[in-house]
Amino acid sequence: LLGPWPRILADGTRLADLEADVAAGRVAASELDAAVERCVAEAVAAQAGAGLGLVTDGGVRWADPVRALLDALLDGDTGPAGMLVRAW
Repeated sequence: LLGPWPRILADGTRLADLEADVAAGRVAASELDAAVERCVAEAVAAQAGAGLGLVTDGGVRWADPVRALLDALLDGDTGPAGMLVRAW
């Protein structure tokens, strides 16, 4: 029903820019985390507002979802308390 959602907040904030700022030490990781959660909330609200019965996070939590999953597997971040369950 829906492919990846743009990783841009309604206010124009780009998650990729925040990720670069965190990597460069210009922004705290907590600011990025909060922006990601706002982006997820906006994606879910837009889908629900459009009447979709099954909504997703739009794939905005990670710039590279495959890499995030592989990292979780390598780190043992799996199972009932793993990365995918927490993100769900």
